[in-house]
Amino acid sequence: MRPWTILILPLALLLLGFEADKNFLNIEKKYHLKDCMVKINFDWEKGTDFSHRSRIVKAIFEHMFAANNSGLFPLFFGGTVRGDPYFLLYYADRCEERRTLTNKLIETYFIPNIQNFPSYQLQDKGMTPGFDGALPSGFWK
Repeated sequence: MRPWTILILPLALLLLGFEADKNFLNIEKKYHLKDCMVKINFDWEKGTDFSHRSRIVKAIFEHMFAANNSGLFPLFFGGTVRGDPYFLLYYADRCEERRTLTNKLIETYFIPNIQNFPSYQLQDKGMTPGFDGALPSGFWK
C-alpha cells in the first residue's frame, strides 16, 4: 500500500460518514446551553470517602446512559470534575422541562438502582458555560 493511500483512506471514510448523516450536521439550534443545564448538588455526608463517591458517580453514568437509550430523556451529556460535589446534565431538547426531567430521571433510574444515593438539590438557573465542566458548543445556540 502506498503511503498517500494510508493518509487519504481515513479522510475519505470520514467524509463518507458525514455525508451519510446529513441530519447530524443540520441540527436546529433552538436553545442556549445555559438554558439546558442542570446541576445536581450532592450533600455528601462528612467522612464520605472518595471510593464511595466514585462508585456513585460511576453508577450515575451507567443509569444515565440507560435512561437516554429509553428515549424518554433527551440527554446530550452528563459529567463531573473529580472532587467536585456536583454532577452536570446537559439536555439536547425539551430544555424548558429540564428540572422536571431531572427529577424524573433521579426518581426513576438513580434512587431505585444506586445504593446509598446521597441527598441532593437541583440547580437549573444561574449557570454559565465555561471551562468548569460546561460544554462550550454542541446542539445549542
